Amino acid sequence: MARIKNELTGRASGKVGQQIYRIRDGKTSLCALPASFKVSQSEKAVTGRSRFGLGLKLAHGLCEIPQLKYFWKNTSVSSGDSNSTPFNKMMKEIYPYVFKDDLDVVLPIVPGLGFIAEKSSATLANDDVTAVINAIGTTQEIDPAVEVTFRLACIVYCKTPLDERKAPYKFIWCISDDIPLNLATTQTISIALEGQKTTLFDMYSTHRAYFTLITLDADSVPVHYSDTFTSV
Repeated sequence: MARIKNELTGRASGKVGQQIYRIRDGKTSLCALPASFKVSQSEKAVTGRSRFGLGLKLAHGLCEIPQLKYFWKNTSVSSGDSNSTPFNKMMKEIYPYVFKDDLDVVLPIVPGLGFIAEKSSATLANDDVTAVINAIGTTQEIDPAVEVTFRLACIVYCKTPLDERKAPYKFIWCISDDIPLNLATTQTISIALEGQKTTLFDMYSTHRAYFTLITLDADSVPVHYSDTFTSV
């Protein structure tokens, strides 16, 4: 609805039919009403929105792990990204591994190459995530004099809801307690799931975990991370 701003001049602002009156710097202008925006339903557009939504949820989950966020914040993944947020860096790097309705088995949750951590086995349950890691060895540029502990960081991708009314996927983020660094022996690392995380796990029939090992110094500052490895 148009409104009269000055009864003597009859100046108006607002919508009249398919036209809009505007007053700017004391002058009245008239322009056409913008056409309503129609969301494209093309296959390409639908796929793009689905991929973006899935990548968005994954990046949000990764940001919930402070040690991972620390690396994304302090690592450059492309030229000119010094002012980019950790979240934006994550989205840019993980998007090529996101499909319309699934994630690639090979997907980086860390910003670049890290040291090699070989998984012997991994088990996922509604109350516990466990990974058995082979001995890391002493040839991976890890300094035991500085890096005194490590943690296992993990994000669990849950899909195929048992109730079709639920979201098609969810993410559970988790990280282990500090573990004394030992490069010479196999390590069995468990992360307890409880409360809402257990409930969420039980709502889905298919689960996949993405892991990375993170070393820390005596002040619990992250130093190095491993390449991403998965539960499958």
